[in-house]
Amino acid sequence: MQKAKNEKILNVVNIVLIILLSITFILPVFYIISASLSTSASFARYGYTLIPKTIDFYAYKYVLFTNKLFLRSVWNSIFITVVGTFLMIATSCLYSYALIHDDFVGKKFFSVFAIFTMLFAGGTIPYYLVVRGLGLENTVWAVILPGSVSAWNILLTRNFFYTLPKSMLEASELDSANHFQTLFKVVMPTSFPVIASVILFTSVGFWNNWFGPLLFIDKAHRNIAPIQAILREMVESASAVLGGNNDLPTEAIKNASVVVATLPIIIIYPILQKYFINGVVLGSVKE
Repeated sequence: MQKAKNEKILNVVNIVLIILLSITFILPVFYIISASLSTSASFARYGYTLIPKTIDFYAYKYVLFTNKLFLRSVWNSIFITVVGTFLMIATSCLYSYALIHDDFVGKKFFSVFAIFTMLFAGGTIPYYLVVRGLGLENTVWAVILPGSVSAWNILLTRNFFYTLPKSMLEASELDSANHFQTLFKVVMPTSFPVIASVILFTSVGFWNNWFGPLLFIDKAHRNIAPIQAILREMVESASAVLGGNNDLPTEAIKNASVVVATLPIIIIYPILQKYFINGVVLGSVKE
């Protein structure tokens, strides 16, 4: 009886905490959307409000249509995100598949090496020097290649691969399948939860990446810049050009830029949410 009562109290506490956390995460989104639709006079008078006092779409028109490079930057971001995510899946699955085989020479070394790279990062200057030394400056590959390998994703994928029945791998070998056939036709199709997790982690990282383009792509090559770089440039120019005119919604433009930049992530997450949770839970524990 007492145990049932304690469980009931615990469930109530969990529900309350979930509601509070949800409000904490959701409210800023509504405030940003509201501010993006506000006029300059309305924002100056009321500040951030849950519901805009007046509705004006000028900020979105400015963000979407003022800069001719905006649509190009969207396609650049899509290319960078898709190619980078594909390379991340390839490197994570290939590396992890090798690590789950006991007869793989160097298995322990490569496992420790992956963990080592998580603990010790080279830093910005070596990162820049390597990219420049490879002649990748002012190319999209300067943004894609450094983010196409992740020790975290490798360990997550490896741990998920460990949960797969060994009999499945043995059956594939008995059918005379080589390692590539086993990986691409047996292991990966049954590992969609962890692959979905890697897709979500990686695509969000590539889409939101602004530091890489800032570091490696100069203004003379803005035509290959992703959306984050162009939006940042537009916000800066809006602050400079519109800042002295109280009739133009500078703050609304900044918040509209945030909405436009995060919209694809908001759309893709619900699609992959179920697989994301399963992939992280199963991939975080080695059985």
